[in-house]
Amino acid sequence: MGERRLDQYISKHPVLLTALLDFKNTGHHAAWVVPKKSIRSKISNEVPGLIPDFIVGGKNSFGITWYVVELKGAQHSLFTKHSGRLYLSSEANRGLCQVLEYMHFCNTSQSFLRDVLKLHNFVSAEGFIFIGRKYETDNPRAKELKSAFNNINAHLQIRSYDALLRCCERIIDSWQSS
Repeated sequence: MGERRLDQYISKHPVLLTALLDFKNTGHHAAWVVPKKSIRSKISNEVPGLIPDFIVGGKNSFGITWYVVELKGAQHSLFTKHSGRLYLSSEANRGLCQVLEYMHFCNTSQSFLRDVLKLHNFVSAEGFIFIGRKYETDNPRAKELKSAFNNINAHLQIRSYDALLRCCERIIDSWQSS
């Protein structure tokens, strides 16, 4: 399934993205999903506008944490291999740069996000990139590299669509057993 179809499905069912809050152990008290909001208008051909796929907020006892979310297709690979080495794929690298730019803008334009976009108690943004499927990290080196990235980047996580699906399944299971 491509990025556009996934984006359309998730846009119709934005509650699915609240499952990502499970990765960060937040969202117990409230959750928000804001699709396709322009956070910066286009300034010039050299400085494009910024429109994250989603902004997701989760509230717990410590307050609200906001996340910018970039969806890359489930059909895209996180890694590419060359001469025995693993590298981020061009699509993963593109997503990483997009989220970094979104996070930087959000973190330097807090009042805009609070006052104009009405993101309650916005202080800073963390990020998520969803790309690829779990089978890609069946390779132990790929799994270790992805894990190392997520461990050293507490505020920016790369996850597969399967990981999001597992979180959705856990939430549904807990609702059904309640």
